[in-house]
Amino acid sequence: MTMQIKNGLCLLWLFVLLLLFAACSHRQKDDELWHKDIDEFVSGHQSLMQSYPDSMIMLIRNFKCEGNPDKSDQWKKLLIAKCYYMKGADAQCQSLIDSVNAYCKQTPDNRILSYADNLQGILLLVSGKRKEALIYYEKAYHEIMNLDSCGEAIDVCINIADASRQMGKLADASSWYRRAYFLADSLNQHEAQNSILSGLGQVYNDLQNYQLAHHYFQKAERLYPPKNPKDVHFFYNSWGNVYSSQEKPAEALKCFLKAQKATRQMEQPLAAAIVDANLGQTYLELNRLDSAQKYRVTSKSVWIRHRSSLV
Repeated sequence: MTMQIKNGLCLLWLFVLLLLFAACSHRQKDDELWHKDIDEFVSGHQSLMQSYPDSMIMLIRNFKCEGNPDKSDQWKKLLIAKCYYMKGADAQCQSLIDSVNAYCKQTPDNRILSYADNLQGILLLVSGKRKEALIYYEKAYHEIMNLDSCGEAIDVCINIADASRQMGKLADASSWYRRAYFLADSLNQHEAQNSILSGLGQVYNDLQNYQLAHHYFQKAERLYPPKNPKDVHFFYNSWGNVYSSQEKPAEALKCFLKAQKATRQMEQPLAAAIVDANLGQTYLELNRLDSAQKYRVTSKSVWIRHRSSLV
């Protein structure tokens, strides 16, 4: 065999190998990015999801996903489940989570499982089942950490921290908030920093270190102000609770009124009940009885939950 033929065969094999590598890389890229298109769509419509979840459900159902159709369908179910949670339809949310879990028993996928488990934790936490919620959050965290990219772990770390704080595990809560801060800083995902810093502020409020509590809220407001109604509600309601703990109702009122303004842009009955309960109590403390009568705490459970974080 002549040298020219050998060189020609080598070039042919090299060309074939390059084609195979390109095909494999393309398949791998498609497999890794099957959720990216709809994630970007949902990310750009967060305000719509919070304010008009029914409209968002329709848009998600009609969205045409590229890539793996089976996984995309399950992902869409979870996004719709989150919309149901936003509108307070917990039963519909749970039904979709159960459907996705049934799929994952046959076709396990850590990304899908982590989203389902995180959402399950949220449902449990708002119903007061903090210990059970923490189990699902930690499960979601470990599932995410088995993925090549771990950006989604930031929100889960915040949820673990929130649940730990509500259980009185303040050292654990602080550790998880700081882990979330490190991940957000490392991955340059600064949109999560407001929730992280306000979470640390709540930890120090629980420790009655009000100076540090205000330090973290002020830093969050200055560097990473909340941008959507849900985050505005959570941020100022939480900061108002710090002032309430200090028995400074006039300052608390300013925060709660900002939180109330945000809730009026959302279809979330629980968020409205939380801030209305806080406003009613604050007006009573200010001896403004006429204003206090506009707000009613309808049950003891709502009064207990209004001091908790809304995830």
